[in-house]
Amino acid sequence: MIFYITGPVRSGKTTFVSNWINDDSHGSRSVDGILAPVIGGKRFLKRVSGDALMCLEYENKNCISGLNNILKTGNYIFDKRIFEKGRYELLDAFLKKPKWLVIDEIGNLELIGEGLEPAITKILNERDENVNLLLLIRDKLLEKVFHHYNINEAKNFRTTEII
Repeated sequence: MIFYITGPVRSGKTTFVSNWINDDSHGSRSVDGILAPVIGGKRFLKRVSGDALMCLEYENKNCISGLNNILKTGNYIFDKRIFEKGRYELLDAFLKKPKWLVIDEIGNLELIGEGLEPAITKILNERDENVNLLLLIRDKLLEKVFHHYNINEAKNFRTTEII
C-alpha cells in the first residue's frame, strides 16, 4: 500500500515521521528508507536504519560557478554527490524489504528526474505488495506527484490508523 504525508515546506513532515519511527514501543515495525531532516538550518539526508547524516546543501555557496556536482532549486544549492549516495541507500533499503519504506521527500527535483530519481521510479515500478511505502510530499505538489508517478491509490498517513 502507498501512504503519504503532505504539508507545506518545513511544516514538520519529517519530524512527524521520525517521531513515529522512534515511538515503536513494541518493536514490531520494520522501517527503513531515507529521511531529509533540517538540522541547524541545513538540509541533510539520513538512512532510517543508520546514524550517518549527509549534508545535502553545498557548503561553499560563494564558489559554485562551473561546478558540475551541484543542483540549484529555489534558494537551495544541493550537492549531487549526496543525492547519489541517498539513491544508493534508498535502493539498498528497498532491497531489504522492510514493512515500511520511507521516501523523504518527493519534490520538484524528482519531478524533473533529479534528486532521488531514478530510485523512486524503480521502487514504485518494482514494489512488493508486502512493503508499505510512506511518501513525504509538499502539499503544492501532491497532485503533480500522483500524476507523474501514476499513483492512483494512496492513503493519507495522518488520517489512517497505523499499527
